[in-house]
Amino acid sequence: MKRIYYLTIIIGCILNLRAEVVNFSLQKQGSTQTVTTEWVQHAHDAQRTGYTTEVVNTPWKFSWLRSDVDVRSGYMVTPVTGDGKVYIAAADNNLYALNINTGQNVWSVAPGGSLYSTPVYDPETKSVYICASNPNKLYRLNSSNGATINSFTASGALETSPLIVGNRIYITAYGGILYALNKITLSQDWMYQATSTWPLTYVTMPSYSATRDIVIFCTDQDLFTHAVRASDGTLLWKSKPTANDYRVYTENNAQQAIEVRHSWPVVADNEGIVFVRTRHGYSAMIWHPGVPGGPNGGWPETNAEIRQIFINYPRERCVFALDLDDGKEAFIPLITNGAYGDGSLTQGSMPCIRTLPNGKQVAYAQYHNRQYCAAIGASWCDQVEDATIGEFVLDNNTVSGCQAGDGRFVNWPTSQGLQGDEIGPITGSGDMIFFAHWDWPLEGVIITDRSDSVGLQATNPIKTQATPWVVTENNSGCSCSPGGSSHYCSNGTCAENGGRSGPPGFFVGDSGWHIYPYVIVSSSHVIVKSISATIFVMENGNPY
Repeated sequence: MKRIYYLTIIIGCILNLRAEVVNFSLQKQGSTQTVTTEWVQHAHDAQRTGYTTEVVNTPWKFSWLRSDVDVRSGYMVTPVTGDGKVYIAAADNNLYALNINTGQNVWSVAPGGSLYSTPVYDPETKSVYICASNPNKLYRLNSSNGATINSFTASGALETSPLIVGNRIYITAYGGILYALNKITLSQDWMYQATSTWPLTYVTMPSYSATRDIVIFCTDQDLFTHAVRASDGTLLWKSKPTANDYRVYTENNAQQAIEVRHSWPVVADNEGIVFVRTRHGYSAMIWHPGVPGGPNGGWPETNAEIRQIFINYPRERCVFALDLDDGKEAFIPLITNGAYGDGSLTQGSMPCIRTLPNGKQVAYAQYHNRQYCAAIGASWCDQVEDATIGEFVLDNNTVSGCQAGDGRFVNWPTSQGLQGDEIGPITGSGDMIFFAHWDWPLEGVIITDRSDSVGLQATNPIKTQATPWVVTENNSGCSCSPGGSSHYCSNGTCAENGGRSGPPGFFVGDSGWHIYPYVIVSSSHVIVKSISATIFVMENGNPY
């Protein structure tokens, strides 16, 4: 008995030591971040990486859908999970909590005001937090029944998603304000007010660096990125990486402006950088006549050519990699501007950050490169269709022959390529990468070989195999149509406009245009928000 007793003590000490090591690796200056694989806040985690280590192995089977939980169009509102539920903020200003196994309402509640953002679930307190405008309140709700526990009133409009880190919740308000609140009492610990010679209007949601213990957000109209110490709310650094100004100009007889609204900082803690992104007008969407391309005036075909274009034409850049320590530019990400039917301004995907087994990190985003047109043998291919998904290295020693910012081709199983003006959000799960297109709210691949010998040529891309895809609405030429109980198309999926075809998968069976579909993987489910705001859910199993 004594041996068992002492063995138990030893094992307990080892487990506690492991926990201490995990916490130490995610803390600095006394701030500890709770680690969870569950998708509890916007873009999964406090760093907004858009990536989870949780995997739902294929094959998948249809679980349930809800087509009546309608979110606001034009805002990045995504599902999150926790306590056996899926939470989503709807345009009717109700926050819905759906049973993750059945899709049935556990509760729905209108806390007060207009809901424009993704909620947050806290596993420690089993609370759900949601921001609302008019009135400008952050609500803390009981995850069991939706009852309001308490609230906090901000001085500006709240249209961005909260951020939860340890015992704090952070929110940003119009006018360049960042609040740090106690997550239980919602009392204010501190407030940071950005100052600028420009009028401050919109803000991005905040993100967090665990290695530096800083909270990061961006402001319009000055286009600055702010890094604020989580310990006391003092400014560590601020940086304006873009060569552009927020200025109104005319494009296609419409007023345009460059802004950061609807984006969010993406932190790659292991590499010591944060990505920020600006939204541009359609003229800067991809290579255009005002920007010469390769050595013969064509579109660029190498990383070196893309980098040189960005050096020569800095105003064409839209994605910036900033050093977490001082806000200075770390390198040039070779990610060009993209669009997603998002009004007069355009914004492609935010980088999705994957941590490799060796601790190195890479980013996934759209990759424009003329090689891709030749690789798919498309004579019609132009500077809009020359896009695919790319893996971008974040230092000079992750992939032999690549320097920080370089892109590598990822094999995408479609013969038509990806449209540069249809670049939706990208998320990841283990070896799986998901791209949310308006026709296919889930296009997915499983990476099977990303060794140094692949990826630099479009004809020799990073090797993949397709996951099941999810199509919004098949056209009349497809072999299956909406209405089947399995929702499965074994012979492939095809777009409702007939322009593209995809691997076998599932159909949602509706249509609409609320933009920004999204894919999350959490609690053994693959959860898709479609273009029509339908929530479509799958799990492991036989699709029939």
